[in-house]
Amino acid sequence: MTTAKPAGEVSDQPKDEELIEQSRRLFEDEIPWMKRHDYLLNSGYRLRPRYSPSWKASWTGFLPSPENEDAIPMV
Repeated sequence: MTTAKPAGEVSDQPKDEELIEQSRRLFEDEIPWMKRHDYLLNSGYRLRPRYSPSWKASWTGFLPSPENEDAIPMV
């Protein structure tokens, strides 16, 4: 049995739209790779598309799944 929150009380859980927007951004640890992308590409190394400065998430309007390669962050 779940209890409803009183009217006007704000939930601690982010809304789906917020989760989707957050998932479209790089993590802090990934930003240095994005900054080196062009240099590394010109040196013969190709990083994942996720680290391209012009990267746009391959999913829109929903949370990513493992099928979206660029949705998997660096570990």
